[in-house]
Amino acid sequence: MSVDGTKSAAHHCDLFVPDLEAFDANYHPVRRSAIPERSATGQRHDALALVAPCAPSAPACALAVKIACARAKAARALREMYELVESERIARDARQDDTSDLAIARKDALRSIIAALDGLTPEHISILLKKTKRGNTQATERNAIAVLGSCFCGMGLCFDSAGTQQPYDFINVGPEDVRGYSRHELKIRLEHKHTNGNKIICNDTPPSDRGWTFYVLCKSPTKRTRGFVALVSSAVLRSGSEAYIRTCESFIRGVLRPELKKLHKGAMSAFPRANYSCNLGTLDIEQNADYIRFIEAG
Repeated sequence: MSVDGTKSAAHHCDLFVPDLEAFDANYHPVRRSAIPERSATGQRHDALALVAPCAPSAPACALAVKIACARAKAARALREMYELVESERIARDARQDDTSDLAIARKDALRSIIAALDGLTPEHISILLKKTKRGNTQATERNAIAVLGSCFCGMGLCFDSAGTQQPYDFINVGPEDVRGYSRHELKIRLEHKHTNGNKIICNDTPPSDRGWTFYVLCKSPTKRTRGFVALVSSAVLRSGSEAYIRTCESFIRGVLRPELKKLHKGAMSAFPRANYSCNLGTLDIEQNADYIRFIEAG
């Protein structure tokens, strides 16, 4: 029973109350007839008192049931989507042979990018590994992008600057022509990330699962560890987290956003997104067979 004498919605919601008998034994209202109108001190009591906190309200239970059903539906859709994506990935990998002319041209262009990073001077590396102070990451990132851009130009490489809303800093990086392919056909993308510790912040965009996307990771030195500049494939950063990322995206799109849309009232609104980060401490970049280039600096 609820505090107003009606049947409580908690009896229909085992999501909150798995043991209804224990619930009835511990949560029950005390009628006004059981409470004296006035106490010995003359203070008047409220009309109804509870010996324990009241049960969840009917709207709360109804919302919980809806969310549980939506989660089950999202989980089924996720499994189907994941199986479809994996089958498409296997088919695509079968079509894209590493010995194809395009794959060989991309590897040649990548060697040119590695050669450009090998040409970084100590002054360049000191700028790339400079610690961020007082959370001013934008200034550090602008300086690093300028250094990398000048380094690429010095080696005869071309690139296009990505827009502010794109998850890359450089797109179509490489020589103008490699084995008859233009750099726009090679589609090599680079993103710069800097950290003072072991965690890089990806914001609402996880490392891309599209091929030939690389991260220039710059870790500032500390008292215990040395800094480094590494060119790492996005596949290395996503390794082992594919299902986690897809589950997170599916839950936000299929459950969280629709439920928030139903509850929306007033002038304020929200558009939930994930906030991704990558712990470099879990990746052995130096020993990983898929890393491209690692430059250790003091």
